[in-house]
Amino acid sequence: MELTREQIEQMPAGREMDILLAKMLYPERNFDEDYTREPGKGNWYMIPNYSTYIAAAWKIIEHFETKGYLIDLTRAKDFETGEYPYVAEVWDIQNGPGRETRAANAPLAICRVALLTIAHEFYDIG
Repeated sequence: MELTREQIEQMPAGREMDILLAKMLYPERNFDEDYTREPGKGNWYMIPNYSTYIAAAWKIIEHFETKGYLIDLTRAKDFETGEYPYVAEVWDIQNGPGRETRAANAPLAICRVALLTIAHEFYDIG
């Protein structure tokens, strides 16, 4: 599935994003609607709520770290709106900054930057 940066940055938090992200993060796994399992294993597990639950989103950060990338999460004032969105940026440990995005909450910012990174093949995350 080819997604543009604009589509990813407008994608709302929810199951559609969670499932898409799981399929992109773990292409070797089996999927059936909201469930996933490792090939050859019998137990199916519900795909985590990555985009709405910070503990699940943190698993994305940990996954990226195993591949040599960091996701930096901060808050910064948007001077046009006066709001303080979360800013997520992927860093290659060897080469510095990569993709960046903003969102109203931390899990959504983490998911969007992960999707941007994987969808645009900026890094080999899978």
